[in-house]
Amino acid sequence: MLQLDELKDWGKGQTALVICGSPSAPADVRQSEWEGAHWISVNQHAALLPDLAWCYAHDPSMIEFLRDEIGVQCPIVSPQFAKLHGKDIYAGICPWVQLSGPEALWCADFMGYQKIFLCGVDSYEHTRRDYWHQFAKPENDKRFKGKRNPRKAAWGEIISKLRSPERVRTYNSNLNELLKARK
Repeated sequence: MLQLDELKDWGKGQTALVICGSPSAPADVRQSEWEGAHWISVNQHAALLPDLAWCYAHDPSMIEFLRDEIGVQCPIVSPQFAKLHGKDIYAGICPWVQLSGPEALWCADFMGYQKIFLCGVDSYEHTRRDYWHQFAKPENDKRFKGKRNPRKAAWGEIISKLRSPERVRTYNSNLNELLKARK
């Protein structure tokens, strides 16, 4: 098994599409420089696509779901060591913000991709929709209960720790503001 710190600048000169699960993902991908890019799935959101470079999974249950239910063949990158196998990548150095999309972005930045297109990140900021995760009931999730926009805080923390935020392109105006402030 590889350690993420062994892959610093592994993606140098390459383009990455980090595909999260919001409804804007297909439109965002169409706007991106996707030809020849490394496609990266955040959790199951793009895992059915062929030829993924890697897939990010924050939770052990998601690692099992990707492997056992979907049959993902690419390496899985995760801060959860126990469920990883031979070709997977242990991301123990990734900042722990408990949200897969920002953590996947940090890993792509650490890997040194020349351009990183962040697709499918709506963050539900203009709705009253609660955070949802298929393995946790939102009403029991203490990370998010009663907080106005915890996702924005997680993204902000990760963006503050990126090595090269100028490499990131996204179609989410709120994330663009966070990135602009960091550049």
